[in-house]
Amino acid sequence: CGEYDCRLRPWYVAGSSGPKNVIMILDTSGSMKGLRLTLMKDAAKRVVDTLAVGDNVAIIEFNDNARLIGPDSNDGFVLDATESNKRHLKDAISDLKADGATNFLAAFTKAFDVFDLSAQREKSVRCNTAILFLTDGEMTDSKGIIATDSEISSFLDFVSKRMQKIKTPILLFTYSVSKESNTYTVPKKLACSTELGVWNKVEKDADIVESLGDYYKLFALGLGDNSNKDFAAWVEPYLFATSDKLGTTISVPVYDRTKVPHFFLGVAGIDIARLSVFDKTAKDNIIERIALESIATCPVINLTQCQLEVYRREGSAGDDALCGGNCSGTDSVQVEEEQCAEIPDYFYRINLWNNTFNKD
Repeated sequence: CGEYDCRLRPWYVAGSSGPKNVIMILDTSGSMKGLRLTLMKDAAKRVVDTLAVGDNVAIIEFNDNARLIGPDSNDGFVLDATESNKRHLKDAISDLKADGATNFLAAFTKAFDVFDLSAQREKSVRCNTAILFLTDGEMTDSKGIIATDSEISSFLDFVSKRMQKIKTPILLFTYSVSKESNTYTVPKKLACSTELGVWNKVEKDADIVESLGDYYKLFALGLGDNSNKDFAAWVEPYLFATSDKLGTTISVPVYDRTKVPHFFLGVAGIDIARLSVFDKTAKDNIIERIALESIATCPVINLTQCQLEVYRREGSAGDDALCGGNCSGTDSVQVEEEQCAEIPDYFYRINLWNNTFNKD
């Protein structure tokens, strides 16, 4: 029916998640070579594309060691998700090569160092943070030696202590890209040892892109809290898909508030065009004001452990992703839309989101 999916647009993700720091920790060990690496790159680029001017982003690749990728000018900080910075980051993603081991400790040490330095220098958003950790292997040291149980325990304790020092909420998403159950242990334990953690099992390489890009849904679940009812998001001016007009979009999340907790339905946006009539200085001022407006309100993410357990079960790992939270039958909540029985499945896959009639 078409190729347009509004869920991939910055205005949709901004409206469903709010201003945030996004830190991607990507496995570039030797086992990631080939199609798996290519799909991981596509997934990471998709996440970058969905970020808005109110967001900050950092990408860390790890194998034997870990390094921050992107423009040479970022100096160890997270970057504002401007169109220019996003282009630089996507170029850096394209240049990633696969080789070496899977040094989890180096990866998370670098991630926390970047976050802490950014916070100290007021480079990050003082709001919610998403850490997206993707790997296809077991935890090793820099020489490729598989970690012992004691080393794994020390690593989990290290991550827990570093996260406790951060005063703003962190949503940790871990992804095991493998069919080998021995690779699941540490990523799942990482997620379950975190207040807002979700582990995903990605058994098919083809599912990498969709899995990594779905992180915003947990933000959307929390954004339905009544304390966020007046939240709205702005995005950096861009060329509309249906014309050469420069404009921006203001968007808000939409919920069915007859349900408890409020059920996320999608995002509604209003385009504001005609920005192309302004000169460069005026456009720069507009972008700066939009950025300030975007981070003016930090959504509150209040999720019960039962809501998290239901959300985890809805993911690719099913019951395997559960962390042992106690939920009675009356605590069960709806976190995904239900398909109408009379509508064929192919309609949902092809026509519901991919269309040419709702382009911005």
